[in-house]
Amino acid sequence: GGRVDDGRELLLRPGELALLGQAVGEGVAQLQQHLDVERGAAVGESELPLHAARGDGPPPPRTWAARHPEAAARLTAGRALVTALADEHDLPVENLLQPDALRRLAWSPPAEVSAETVAAALRASRARAWQVALVAAPLAEAFVEATAAAAGAGEGAGEVAVDGTVAAAGGTVSPGASADTESATAATGETKITPQG
Repeated sequence: GGRVDDGRELLLRPGELALLGQAVGEGVAQLQQHLDVERGAAVGESELPLHAARGDGPPPPRTWAARHPEAAARLTAGRALVTALADEHDLPVENLLQPDALRRLAWSPPAEVSAETVAAALRASRARAWQVALVAAPLAEAFVEATAAAAGAGEGAGEVAVDGTVAAAGGTVSPGASADTESATAATGETKITPQG
């Protein structure tokens, strides 16, 4: 046992000491919370943050479909591809490619999407060499197909080359590219998909 301040002896049974410690701990936590509130109330308006700092990444993917359908299509295709590759190689999806790297790449792809440019973007996002080797080429192909499909649903001008690159004014595919209208370029031998009307 122990002594209480007035000289009386305090007898505690086994387990009661633990309960007493827990009660004191809860009291300390409540006191700390109260002090934090008091200190926060004493802070002047000029010391409070104006607003939460915005991250440097893309907006939440749930908003992409309505505002940026090509990016949403790339992300959907990219997620499906990375999931399939991860299953094929018996890896967790996030080990094959970090979800943030995929989101950023789907949101802001290279000006020309190819296996090489996607590989460079993945390396810049700190993907390891083995990850880049497994993902870059199929992801570039998935992005090209998804962008063309999403752009085909809209109107505008742009070109999607069948050779695995996407090119248009400003470095992105403009809405309106359609896989239904193909024209062969005699000078280069490339087949390009051009927009309808």
